[in-house]
Amino acid sequence: MTDLGASSTTTATVGPPATRPRVVALAVTPRRRRKVRHMLEEVARFGGEALLVTADGFRGDPAPIGVTHLDLLADERRWGPNRLLTVDPRRVVAKLTRRPGPQGAAPAWRRVVASRPYRVVRYWVLWRVARRHLDVLRPEQVSHVVVVGIESWPMAWQVLRRSPDASIGFNLPPELLVADGAQP
Repeated sequence: MTDLGASSTTTATVGPPATRPRVVALAVTPRRRRKVRHMLEEVARFGGEALLVTADGFRGDPAPIGVTHLDLLADERRWGPNRLLTVDPRRVVAKLTRRPGPQGAAPAWRRVVASRPYRVVRYWVLWRVARRHLDVLRPEQVSHVVVVGIESWPMAWQVLRRSPDASIGFNLPPELLVADGAQP
């Protein structure tokens, strides 16, 4: 593990100094979301980069100022066979007849998402979808991964494979909240 509280003068000259921690919170489900948002807000306030990864269609409060929000639900619906399941035939007919269509998700999509087999593979699908956003996720530059629940472990494992020096936990380590030598 690297010392994230080190000053830029002690950093090797091989690359840019790693004084700004980069924290990724994998809050795929809304559980503990308020606490995670607060943690990421603290990271941004102390000069670090914070990324909140969700998969529920931007439900709830918007991300705090300074925190980047990446939601994977829309891409999950367009991934592979899911694209066929999310098309509601009633909506297609309504569009052709120029009448108002039904609201909400397609019935087939709702059934599949609630099924046990899909719940088992969903988090693998979410990582496949997240790979399209590696420019935002930047797993090689992650300093710490906040895991919110068991559903976030597959994605956390993939991020940590690409950034072996990063730490992982359910909360932030105190040394991440040190800004220019000041104590939190």
